[in-house]
Amino acid sequence: MTTPPAQKDRPISFYLTGGGASPSLVDLVIRPEELARTEPSRLHIQETLGGAWADSFDRGVAGITLSGTTGWRGGSAGSGEDQFAKLRETVFQGWHDRRAAAIANGIDPEDVELFFIDSLDAITARVAPRQFVLQRNRMVPLLMKFHIVLAVLDDAGTTASVADPVTSAFSNPVRWLTAVTNLVVVDGLLAARAANATALSLWFGTQASLAGSMIACARPVLALVRTLASDNNGRFDGAAAPVLSVARSLCQAFSGLFWILASATALASAKAAIMNLAGLIADAGCTLANGFNLLQSYPNFDALFGASNCSSTGGGRAASDYTTNGENPFLAMYPVTTNLIRVSAAARAGVVALTGDPMVLSRDPALACTYAGQIVAGITVSA
Repeated sequence: MTTPPAQKDRPISFYLTGGGASPSLVDLVIRPEELARTEPSRLHIQETLGGAWADSFDRGVAGITLSGTTGWRGGSAGSGEDQFAKLRETVFQGWHDRRAAAIANGIDPEDVELFFIDSLDAITARVAPRQFVLQRNRMVPLLMKFHIVLAVLDDAGTTASVADPVTSAFSNPVRWLTAVTNLVVVDGLLAARAANATALSLWFGTQASLAGSMIACARPVLALVRTLASDNNGRFDGAAAPVLSVARSLCQAFSGLFWILASATALASAKAAIMNLAGLIADAGCTLANGFNLLQSYPNFDALFGASNCSSTGGGRAASDYTTNGENPFLAMYPVTTNLIRVSAAARAGVVALTGDPMVLSRDPALACTYAGQIVAGITVSA
């Protein structure tokens, strides 16, 4: 008999982005008590003496309805009331407020997007809130129950035409959206570890301060990746591409260092904790490598090609703008842009030294920590 798949690590979440504000993610820690997805068809049935036939106009607007509670006692994310307030702010109030602010600032309100991500039932859809209801019951007076009705604006459903799988892979919002969600989870776990100074001291000993500095260095870099991904629907080009490249190299270097430190640690509990942290950083690096699109830019060299000797008789190109006054044409093709992230030469050397297969990296923890110190001191994220 085949074992049913586990449901523990398949969350149900809402993700609100756009409108010039930071993205907001809400996980339903307690699964909804009821969830229904309605998929109508646009049909008009004609009844005749000989039977019936249908006018079909493809799929109708699907709907999602879910009801449940955010609990009472809560946990690290806050009480049940706090979770309910955050859920309403993200799913209903925040969506309307962001659209109103976008209109007031002359921005397309369609830039504001609310996504419903149900990894348990394999549903990922861009939705709009039709209704958000607070329910109270005297039988359970401490609980705040919700009833949410959503209209599905766009989902994984396709029309009758056959979709190109390659094109769909690049345009599908699920991949980059899931990647951003995973980076949010990783950031929360890193923050929890960095905040526990006692545990860091137990795991890393004299290198506890360096380990905390590494986490403090990685978090803003990953946060910048999340912001750029949310603003550009998971596509990185121009000034954003170096940020993704640095973040990937940083994850490889830091995970490599943690593997080295774990191998040099004799205490079993500390070894397991450091390996877990290395795996967490490596998971972030894998997400960066596979969750986003790195687009290549191709410069236009037309301005470099000037007129030939026979241009006056046979047509051709106009005179080049960059043939006099000693001006460098490449400065015009590659204008100076604001660097979102800066990496010093020493930090680049440290990344190169720690990047690669941990089995072939230097086994000297002191030398590896020196490289890590160079990385931490040499990376600057623009505010």
